Amino acid sequence: MTTVAAPLPGVARPLPTTGRRRLRVFLRNPFAVAGAVFIVILLCMALVPGFFAPYDPNAQSLTEKFLPPGGDHLLGTDALGRDQLSRLIYGSRASMLAGVEAVGIALLVGVPLGMLAAYFTGWFGAVMDRVNDALMSVPGLLPASTGSPGRPRPTSAVRRSSRHRARSGVRATGSCGTTCSRTSSLRSSCRPPWPSAPWCSPRPA
Repeated sequence: MTTVAAPLPGVARPLPTTGRRRLRVFLRNPFAVAGAVFIVILLCMALVPGFFAPYDPNAQSLTEKFLPPGGDHLLGTDALGRDQLSRLIYGSRASMLAGVEAVGIALLVGVPLGMLAAYFTGWFGAVMDRVNDALMSVPGLLPASTGSPGRPRPTSAVRRSSRHRARSGVRATGSCGTTCSRTSSLRSSCRPPWPSAPWCSPRPA
Protein backbone atom coordinates (compact mmCIF):
# COMPACT_ATOMS: atom_id res chain seq x y z
CA MET A 1 0.00 0.00 0.00
CA THR A 2 1.45 3.27 -1.13
CA THR A 3 0.89 6.56 0.59
CA VAL A 4 0.88 9.99 -1.02
CA ALA A 5 2.82 12.56 0.89
CA ALA A 6 0.85 15.67 1.74
CA PRO A 7 2.24 18.92 0.37
CA LEU A 8 4.38 20.74 2.85
CA PRO A 9 2.90 23.91 4.27
CA GLY A 10 4.12 27.02 2.56
CA VAL A 11 5.05 25.22 -0.66
CA ALA A 12 3.08 26.43 -3.70
CA ARG A 13 1.48 23.94 -6.03
CA PRO A 14 2.80 23.80 -9.61
CA LEU A 15 0.99 26.26 -11.87
CA PRO A 16 -0.86 24.93 -14.91
CA THR A 17 0.84 25.23 -18.24
CA THR A 18 0.34 28.20 -20.53
CA GLY A 19 -1.86 26.22 -22.91
CA ARG A 20 -4.21 25.12 -20.16
CA ARG A 21 -4.51 28.61 -18.78
CA ARG A 22 -5.36 29.99 -22.19
CA LEU A 23 -7.92 27.26 -22.75
CA ARG A 24 -9.59 28.03 -19.43
CA VAL A 25 -9.74 31.73 -20.22
CA PHE A 26 -11.14 30.95 -23.65
CA LEU A 27 -13.86 28.63 -22.33
CA ARG A 28 -14.92 31.17 -19.73
CA ASN A 29 -15.69 33.73 -22.44
CA PRO A 30 -19.08 32.91 -24.02
CA PHE A 31 -18.55 35.30 -26.95
CA ALA A 32 -15.26 33.62 -27.87
CA VAL A 33 -16.86 30.18 -27.73
CA ALA A 34 -19.81 31.32 -29.87
CA GLY A 35 -17.43 32.83 -32.43
CA ALA A 36 -15.37 29.65 -32.58
CA VAL A 37 -18.48 27.52 -33.10
CA PHE A 38 -19.65 29.86 -35.87
CA ILE A 39 -16.28 29.66 -37.63
CA VAL A 40 -16.29 25.85 -37.40
CA ILE A 41 -19.78 25.75 -38.94
CA LEU A 42 -18.64 28.01 -41.80
CA LEU A 43 -15.64 25.80 -42.44
CA CYS A 44 -17.82 22.71 -42.51
CA MET A 45 -20.19 24.39 -44.98
CA ALA A 46 -17.28 25.34 -47.21
CA LEU A 47 -15.76 21.86 -47.11
CA VAL A 48 -19.02 19.90 -47.56
CA PRO A 49 -21.54 22.32 -49.17
CA GLY A 50 -23.74 19.57 -50.56
CA PHE A 51 -24.59 18.39 -47.04
CA PHE A 52 -25.91 21.80 -45.95
CA ALA A 53 -27.35 23.29 -49.18
CA PRO A 54 -31.06 22.51 -49.57
CA TYR A 55 -31.07 22.91 -53.40
CA ASP A 56 -28.78 22.77 -56.36
CA PRO A 57 -27.17 26.24 -56.65
CA ASN A 58 -27.56 26.25 -60.45
CA ALA A 59 -31.12 24.87 -60.63
CA GLN A 60 -33.39 27.47 -62.27
CA SER A 61 -37.14 27.94 -61.90
CA LEU A 62 -38.55 31.01 -63.63
CA THR A 63 -41.89 30.50 -61.91
CA GLU A 64 -40.22 31.05 -58.54
CA LYS A 65 -38.03 34.06 -59.29
CA PHE A 66 -37.68 36.95 -56.82
CA LEU A 67 -39.36 35.06 -54.00
CA PRO A 68 -39.03 36.73 -50.58
CA PRO A 69 -37.18 34.99 -47.76
CA GLY A 70 -39.18 32.31 -46.00
CA GLY A 71 -40.94 29.07 -46.71
CA ASP A 72 -38.91 26.66 -48.82
CA HIS A 73 -36.30 29.34 -49.60
CA LEU A 74 -34.89 30.83 -46.40
CA LEU A 75 -33.06 33.62 -48.22
CA GLY A 76 -35.37 33.90 -51.22
CA THR A 77 -34.54 33.42 -54.89
CA ASP A 78 -32.80 35.51 -57.55
CA ALA A 79 -33.86 36.62 -61.04
CA LEU A 80 -33.56 33.07 -62.39
CA GLY A 81 -35.35 31.37 -59.51
CA ARG A 82 -32.17 29.97 -57.96
CA ASP A 83 -32.04 29.46 -54.21
CA GLN A 84 -29.94 32.18 -52.60
CA LEU A 85 -28.98 30.16 -49.53
CA SER A 86 -27.61 27.31 -51.64
CA ARG A 87 -25.61 29.70 -53.79
CA LEU A 88 -24.25 31.40 -50.67
CA ILE A 89 -23.16 28.08 -49.16
CA TYR A 90 -21.46 26.93 -52.36
CA GLY A 91 -19.85 30.35 -52.79
CA SER A 92 -18.20 30.09 -49.37
CA ARG A 93 -15.89 27.40 -50.77
CA ALA A 94 -14.54 29.79 -53.39
CA SER A 95 -14.01 32.49 -50.75
CA MET A 96 -12.13 30.10 -48.49
CA LEU A 97 -9.99 28.79 -51.34
CA ALA A 98 -9.12 32.35 -52.38
CA GLY A 99 -7.93 33.16 -48.86
CA VAL A 100 -5.94 29.94 -48.56
CA GLU A 101 -4.29 30.47 -51.93
CA ALA A 102 -3.37 34.08 -51.12
CA VAL A 103 -1.84 33.15 -47.77
CA GLY A 104 -0.06 30.13 -49.29
CA ILE A 105 1.52 32.20 -52.06
CA ALA A 106 2.57 34.85 -49.56
CA LEU A 107 4.22 32.20 -47.37
CA LEU A 108 5.95 30.44 -50.25
CA VAL A 109 7.35 33.68 -51.67
CA GLY A 110 7.68 35.94 -48.65
CA VAL A 111 9.21 33.58 -46.08
CA PRO A 112 12.21 32.48 -48.23
CA LEU A 113 12.90 36.05 -49.35
CA GLY A 114 12.68 37.29 -45.75
CA MET A 115 15.07 34.60 -44.53
CA LEU A 116 17.55 35.38 -47.31
CA ALA A 117 17.31 39.12 -46.62
CA ALA A 118 17.97 38.50 -42.92
CA TYR A 119 20.94 36.23 -43.64
CA PHE A 120 22.55 38.29 -46.41
CA THR A 121 22.70 41.74 -44.81
CA GLY A 122 24.54 43.33 -47.70
CA TRP A 123 23.13 44.72 -50.93
CA PHE A 124 20.56 41.92 -51.19
CA GLY A 125 19.04 42.81 -47.82
CA ALA A 126 18.96 46.49 -48.74
CA VAL A 127 17.18 45.76 -52.01
CA MET A 128 14.62 43.56 -50.25
CA ASP A 129 14.02 46.32 -47.69
CA ARG A 130 13.32 48.85 -50.44
CA VAL A 131 11.01 46.42 -52.25
CA ASN A 132 9.13 45.75 -49.02
CA ASP A 133 8.81 49.48 -48.33
CA ALA A 134 7.42 50.05 -51.82
CA LEU A 135 4.87 47.26 -51.45
CA MET A 136 3.76 48.43 -48.00
CA SER A 137 3.30 52.02 -49.23
CA VAL A 138 0.67 50.98 -51.82
CA PRO A 139 -2.88 50.73 -50.37
CA GLY A 140 -4.41 47.30 -50.66
CA LEU A 141 -7.56 48.62 -52.32
CA LEU A 142 -5.68 50.21 -55.22
CA PRO A 143 -4.40 46.98 -56.86
CA ALA A 144 -7.77 45.31 -56.30
CA SER A 145 -9.67 48.15 -58.00
CA THR A 146 -7.27 48.50 -60.93
CA GLY A 147 -6.95 44.77 -61.55
CA SER A 148 -10.64 43.91 -61.40
CA PRO A 149 -12.50 43.63 -64.72
CA GLY A 150 -14.68 46.67 -65.26
CA ARG A 151 -17.44 47.60 -67.62
CA PRO A 152 -16.30 47.36 -71.25
CA ARG A 153 -15.89 50.74 -72.89
CA PRO A 154 -17.78 51.34 -76.16
CA THR A 155 -15.83 51.76 -79.35
CA SER A 156 -15.43 55.11 -81.10
CA ALA A 157 -17.87 54.15 -83.84
CA VAL A 158 -20.57 53.28 -81.31
CA ARG A 159 -20.01 56.55 -79.45
CA ARG A 160 -20.23 58.61 -82.66
CA SER A 161 -23.40 56.80 -83.73
CA SER A 162 -25.02 57.34 -80.32
CA ARG A 163 -24.16 61.04 -80.31
CA HIS A 164 -25.51 61.47 -83.83
CA ARG A 165 -28.83 59.79 -83.01
CA ALA A 166 -29.25 61.74 -79.80
CA ARG A 167 -28.45 65.08 -81.47
CA SER A 168 -30.36 65.01 -84.74
CA GLY A 169 -32.61 61.94 -84.69
CA VAL A 170 -33.12 59.53 -87.60
CA ARG A 171 -35.07 60.85 -90.53
CA ALA A 172 -37.06 58.50 -92.75
CA THR A 173 -39.73 58.56 -95.45
CA GLY A 174 -42.93 56.82 -94.49
CA SER A 175 -45.20 54.73 -96.67
CA CYS A 176 -47.88 57.40 -96.31
CA GLY A 177 -45.78 59.84 -98.38
CA THR A 178 -44.83 62.11 -95.48
CA THR A 179 -41.46 62.76 -93.93
CA CYS A 180 -41.13 61.18 -90.50
CA SER A 181 -38.50 61.67 -87.85
CA ARG A 182 -37.62 59.21 -85.09
CA THR A 183 -35.98 60.89 -82.12
CA SER A 184 -33.90 59.42 -79.37
CA SER A 185 -37.06 58.62 -77.41
CA LEU A 186 -37.97 56.07 -80.16
CA ARG A 187 -41.23 57.86 -81.03
CA SER A 188 -42.24 58.38 -84.65
CA SER A 189 -43.91 61.66 -85.73
CA CYS A 190 -45.08 62.76 -89.18
CA ARG A 191 -45.23 66.26 -90.62
CA PRO A 192 -48.45 67.82 -91.99
CA PRO A 193 -50.83 67.29 -93.69
CA TRP A 194 -51.18 64.42 -91.20
CA PRO A 195 -49.90 65.58 -87.81
CA SER A 196 -50.09 62.03 -86.50
CA ALA A 197 -50.15 59.11 -88.90
CA PRO A 198 -49.93 55.80 -87.00
CA TRP A 199 -49.83 53.84 -90.28
CA CYS A 200 -46.60 55.59 -91.26
CA SER A 201 -43.84 53.00 -91.07
CA PRO A 202 -40.43 54.73 -91.20
CA ARG A 203 -37.91 53.44 -93.67
CA PRO A 204 -34.52 54.87 -94.66
CA ALA A 205 -34.85 57.86 -97.00
